[in-house]
Amino acid sequence: MPLALGNFYERPQETHVWNYLKLNPGEHFWLEWAPKVTVQGDPTARSTRYGLHHLTWLGGWKKFVVLEPYPEDVAFGEEWYVGWQAGSVCGVSMIPIEGVVRVLIGPGKAQFFALNASHKPVRLRIRDFGRLGQAGYWHRSSLR
Repeated sequence: MPLALGNFYERPQETHVWNYLKLNPGEHFWLEWAPKVTVQGDPTARSTRYGLHHLTWLGGWKKFVVLEPYPEDVAFGEEWYVGWQAGSVCGVSMIPIEGVVRVLIGPGKAQFFALNASHKPVRLRIRDFGRLGQAGYWHRSSLR
């Protein structure tokens, strides 16, 4: 993944099409009332297919948002999961997260949500924004 990212200093992404669950909003009633944060799209990001948005050297997405659940909802060290809804695409990563997570920002508006270890929706907040290759505090060592 560092080769795909084009930068060995950054922590590579860990979500792939084979480790996230695609959701149909109509089948999951809780998606409507789950607390979400909205992130406006990046006008410089191009629409991509087949996961190529992770390949920065092929024009993939470079901007990211740093997300975390509220500490009152998910205790320190407790695992949680991040989910997203962008247009008709909706999914949740099956990789457990502790602490914060960086999520790439695509060309369109997206909503993100969090699930606790029991897969119940919890509140989510934005900690920061950044750009791959210029991550500053949110590079490799600060994320785990």
